[in-house]
Amino acid sequence: MIIYVVLTLIPILLEYLSFERNNINPCCSPYNANYIYFPLWLYLLGSIFASTTMVSINSNSKQNISLNVQVTALEKYVTHLFIIIILFPVAFLVAFKFADYTRVAFFNIYYSANCYPISLVNAIRHCYNPVLEFSAGLFVQSIFILGSTIWRRKSFIKTVAIVFSLYITLVILETQFGGFISSIFNNMNWLIEILVFLSLSLINWRLGYLNLRINSNKMK
Repeated sequence: MIIYVVLTLIPILLEYLSFERNNINPCCSPYNANYIYFPLWLYLLGSIFASTTMVSINSNSKQNISLNVQVTALEKYVTHLFIIIILFPVAFLVAFKFADYTRVAFFNIYYSANCYPISLVNAIRHCYNPVLEFSAGLFVQSIFILGSTIWRRKSFIKTVAIVFSLYITLVILETQFGGFISSIFNNMNWLIEILVFLSLSLINWRLGYLNLRINSNKMK
């Protein structure tokens, strides 16, 4: 429901403002907010959802409930990963289509326009490299999963702060070394980039599980 609301209200607002200011038809795909920001919505909402991995033990009352559930830390963690990695993309695509039909209905009624729904295939093809961007999305999610196991409360905000700090550090290093870091990625084959993202995701998932197990032992 949250995904549906975000993918409905924000694009309608952006396209409405674009139409009012520039008289651009909001139905045109190049100006459609959901069409343009498809990977961004997936990364952003996926990160927010991934940061809720430890929500079941972020308070004393929830800790007591969690302890009464007779499952191992590994079973809890694998369940969270299944929901985040498998079920979330499915829920996202379903919400994306419902949100798009809502957008079409709104503009057809409000502007008497001839809007049409976005094809999911075209939205995915609009991505630079769907497989690469999906693997990058897994890596981004893994960062927030790891962050949720480190900070029990406000993990999303704290993880964003750490990631932003690391980004600033990399920018400074990039300036000092004359573009050495970016040249490495520019010369890297996209298959190697996918393997790098997947490897880093596995490392983060492993570290997240270790943190979850440590936290579970502390609660006992």
